[in-house]
Formats: sequence, structure tokens, C-alpha cells
Amino acid sequence: MKYEDLIPTHNKLRSVKNLQSMIYMMKNDLFRIERAKLLSDPIEILHTEDDKYYLNDGHHRICAAYLYGFSCSVLNFKISNYTYAQINEHNFSCGWVTPYNPITHVRNDNCKWFKEAVLSIKSGESEFAHEWAVNAIYNYGPKAYMEERKVWTIQELLNISLSLTSQL
Repeated sequence: MKYEDLIPTHNKLRSVKNLQSMIYMMKNDLFRIERAKLLSDPIEILHTEDDKYYLNDGHHRICAAYLYGFSCSVLNFKISNYTYAQINEHNFSCGWVTPYNPITHVRNDNCKWFKEAVLSIKSGESEFAHEWAVNAIYNYGPKAYMEERKVWTIQELLNISLSLTSQL
């Protein structure tokens, strides 16, 4: 796995402060703590039928490792095979409640509220949860948890995230 192979599923990092904290820990004596986390916590990757690798979870860790110069070979990846059809449908049994087409869209950095709302509905009520999610998308539009894709690489993700921070 190489950084160039990874396609982010967000257009920007939710918290650049989180990234800065990770890098600070790496540069200072706290390096071993952050390195242990980077090496042990799995970074979740969705591997699709066209041999693409979408970064599902771990954007901050990937970006910190990339900026600090870690080789991808030392990171812990959890790679799951998915078809585009599976990514684009609800699967309540595994907690997949934000379906989208990763070719054209990404999950927005505020999708957490949507996921938590759907998952808070009792697991035995998946029909109701599905109906609630469809209604939320109807009422709020696709922006309830996704937006049009603007980035395709880790470097582009960093460029956008860091430029937004400098505007604050």
C-alpha cells in the first residue's frame, strides 16, 4: 500500500487541531505514544471491484503519518472488499448508514450527527431507521451527510484542510 493508492472519503479534515496534535506528539518526546497508536489502530480501507482503495476511517492518522514521513508499510490497515453497490446502500447490521457513491461524492465532516441519529434507533427497527434516513435526506438533501467529491489524494486533502486553517 502506498499513499498514492489511498482515496480520501472526505474533502477536508474535521479537525486540523487533531492533526497538529498528532504531529506535535511525533516531534516531541511523546512520539512513542502516537507511534504506538498509528501502528496499532487499524486504518479502515474500502477496496472496490475496480481495485481502488478508499480511506474509510483514519484520515487524521494517515495525514499525520504522511506529513511526518512514515512509510505506509508500517501502518496497520484493515482492508474490506466492497462493491460500489454495497457502499451505496444501507447495511444496518454492520453499522453502514451513510450510503454514497465514492466516485462522485464524499461524506461531509458533519456526517457524525446523521450516523449517530440513525444508529440510536433500536437495532430491531431497521425499517423505521431506513425510513427516517430517507426522510432526513429528503428534508435536508444529500448534504445531510455527503457532498460532491473535490479531492482524490492525501495531498489534496491536506492542501484544502491546511488552507482553510490559515484563513481562520
